[in-house]
Amino acid sequence: MSTNINTITVSTPECWLCGDDGVVEVPEDGYDKWRKGMYIQDALSTVPAEIREQLITGTHQICWDNTFKEKNA
Repeated sequence: MSTNINTITVSTPECWLCGDDGVVEVPEDGYDKWRKGMYIQDALSTVPAEIREQLITGTHQICWDNTFKEKNA
């Protein structure tokens, strides 16, 4: 038995670090639950935290890493 999960492509806000917007693909039912008020970590629990963050703030993972990860000396 296979589970079919309908996904949607969602535009995300402008990233405050690079100024670009973005798009992510997420489960449609979870996205709808989040938009109706459920906590994002509950509504989209199967989606990586980095994608959830991009949905909320627009911050791309690569931008975050380039800005805040320690550089190896």
